Amino acid sequence: MCAVLAQDLESNSGRLAKQIKNYCDVKTVKDMVQENERFNKQIVEDLVKIVNKMNDMVAASHTQFVTLQNMVADVEALRLKAAKEIRNMEVPHIRGSTHNEIVMPRQVALTNKLRTLESRCVELRDTETKLRRSKEAVQLQFEKEMENGESMELELAVQRKIMEPMQKQLLELEKHQVKGLLEMEKSEESDKDKLAELEAELEMNQVMVNALSTIERTANGLEEANKVAVDLLKTYGDETIVGIKYAGSIKKAPWIAACKRKYHPDSCEEAASKMISEWEQRLKDPKCHPFTTVGVGGDNWKGKLKTICGGFRTVQRIINKNDKFLKELNQNLGMEVLQTVTTALMEMEEYNASGRPLMAVAWDFRKNQQTSLKKVQLYFKEILESNRWRFGAKKKRIA
Repeated sequence: MCAVLAQDLESNSGRLAKQIKNYCDVKTVKDMVQENERFNKQIVEDLVKIVNKMNDMVAASHTQFVTLQNMVADVEALRLKAAKEIRNMEVPHIRGSTHNEIVMPRQVALTNKLRTLESRCVELRDTETKLRRSKEAVQLQFEKEMENGESMELELAVQRKIMEPMQKQLLELEKHQVKGLLEMEKSEESDKDKLAELEAELEMNQVMVNALSTIERTANGLEEANKVAVDLLKTYGDETIVGIKYAGSIKKAPWIAACKRKYHPDSCEEAASKMISEWEQRLKDPKCHPFTTVGVGGDNWKGKLKTICGGFRTVQRIINKNDKFLKELNQNLGMEVLQTVTTALMEMEEYNASGRPLMAVAWDFRKNQQTSLKKVQLYFKEILESNRWRFGAKKKRIA
């Protein structure tokens, strides 16, 4: 009986298993483990491909940066060389123009003198022709009178008297002609040397013009390199080391501190932002001009000045401390807030006085001064060699 029940149970379980396999995806534990291993292996392979791709992108970015660094270094060297060549070219150019002004009148005078000598040569040839004809006539007359005897001597004496002044005149003309030709040859030789010098100087000036054209193109390249450096600093700059400073912007911290002392702490930041916005709009207005000039040794209020050399007297351009808006600001919020406004105003005047827009400047925050392209390159080299580089960061400061 038990055997029959066991057999029926086994047959029923077998049919149940077949029904489950027909309608469901039944897997053993071993199959599930193998499938999980294949899935994990595929994920690892995909991650390895992604990492390799990211490494290739980082290497390409590094290569691009090194290329940019070399280009900026070449541009900086060309700019220095161009400045030196421009200084060296100014003096020869002035000397060449002065030399042209001296030589041209001399050349005109020599041309006129040559024309005069040519006219005298024509006169001399006419005189020689007349003299030759006279001699021929005398010779014919002498031959005719040979038969007359005594009358021949008298006639010869008369002809000699006639010929003597004409011979003297001919000799004088020949001497004058020879002298003029010698002077003209000397002048022509000196003029040839001067003209050769002028031609050499003109060729040099042409070379200088070509060099200036090259320098202009190089300067344009330097300007483009500056723009690229500023754009890179906007993305990868650090406000504690090297980054972007907007010249003419007002520092907010002193305003917030002053508003906390004067207004309720909950509304101090809103009040500070509103007043800063009003002052920024006022400073952008070209009509806002709170400056004055004093002689050397005058009151350079808080060191906010510009030096201007005019005539024989040196004066200083300083902030006008009697400006009504600045006086009112000093009375209401204090000297630290006033310093932020005067600093922003002087930065606008220094970097872009036309229209006074905010201007992005590469800035060394450690030294609190504008930095050069070379230092920007060194900064990028430092972050590339350190762990602070993060590929793909967008408009984000590097910590």
